[in-house]
Amino acid sequence: MEKRILLASPRGFCMGVERAVRMLEEALRREQGTVYVRRELVHNAALMERFQSLGAVVVREVDQVPPGGTVVFSAHGVAPSPALNGFLTRHGTTPVSDGAPLAALLRRPQVRYRDLRQFDPDMPDLPAEVAEQVEISVKYEGYIRRQMEEVEELRRLEDRPLPPDVDYLGIQGLRLEARQKLDKIRPLNLGQASRVSGVSPADVTALMIYLEKTV
Repeated sequence: MEKRILLASPRGFCMGVERAVRMLEEALRREQGTVYVRRELVHNAALMERFQSLGAVVVREVDQVPPGGTVVFSAHGVAPSPALNGFLTRHGTTPVSDGAPLAALLRRPQVRYRDLRQFDPDMPDLPAEVAEQVEISVKYEGYIRRQMEEVEELRRLEDRPLPPDVDYLGIQGLRLEARQKLDKIRPLNLGQASRVSGVSPADVTALMIYLEKTV
């Protein structure tokens, strides 16, 4: 059962609410359709009504989300305890001295989602494949965010057309190889230009500057 999981990790109460709201807004904007929310992320009826008008659907548990759906749910905090610290020590990672967000513990390579449920009964009992997606989204959050930013940037580049009569050989800032390749291939837009062998990100930047000045 394939689902896309977005985990809103808290950093204190206000930061946690702010992050949950921001993540839901981002998911609604990116999906352009229905985004499922496990229970209410914030105790604000007006705000949740606005999200629902944009396509958010509140569900009680993750298993109510249909295959292929995107679900957002907030991360729980795990209270420190001798049992938790004993577990962390046995698995070769540092004990905690105060409350630790679920996301902070899951970022540790030694910790799995299923390991933490014994310390917090309120954590949802996720199917194995969904729990694995949660782990991946948390452990590789930085990498995934960079990849998503690159995808968004590529979409913007695809929307920026290049005039058919561009004099690539005369554009300042383009390397010689890039000038020759672009002059030969004549890409239709910046997205295509960025994928031409021999064209670097610096060359694409030079093209963007050229377009700003001349188009």
